[in-house]
Amino acid sequence: MCIILRNGYIDMYKIFLNVVLILFVALFAGCFSKKKFADLNIDKVHELSIVNTRKAQINSCKNSKVIIVATYLNPIKISLLKNDKENFIVGIYIDKQNQAKNLNPFYKILLNNDNEIDMIKKIDKDSIYMKMIPLVNKWADYYLIQFPKKDTKKLALVFQTNNGSKALLAFEKEF
Repeated sequence: MCIILRNGYIDMYKIFLNVVLILFVALFAGCFSKKKFADLNIDKVHELSIVNTRKAQINSCKNSKVIIVATYLNPIKISLLKNDKENFIVGIYIDKQNQAKNLNPFYKILLNNDNEIDMIKKIDKDSIYMKMIPLVNKWADYYLIQFPKKDTKKLALVFQTNNGSKALLAFEKEF
């Protein structure tokens, strides 16, 4: 086989580089394995958690005072959770000045304007639940929150401070 370039010469150096590059890519592509992730099905969990994660913030004078990141866990179908509840992991970052002023919890969380919460549990950063969410802020506190099951397709998670500021995170359920 002969390769003729525009100037009539065979450029063996370019051919050699292309062959080496193809062999290099093939070698490393064959060595990479997703087996560890496939066993845990991490890719599917992260895909679903990204789709079901929302972020909101409450600002004061153009500064973020509170940042909320919530992941709706029910679509992920995790065996650790009760399916007869609406399950969320909520990350809350409150700036240092607001934390210092408010020693008591100064916020409430509502689901579809209902303040009934079945369970709220603080989650450690090394908890298995933390592996289910796509974004972890090292300065935030994370909570597993369970609400009573809602029969509506749309869910509105509202974070409200004691001064009336609100952040709304909207989710949609699969039926």
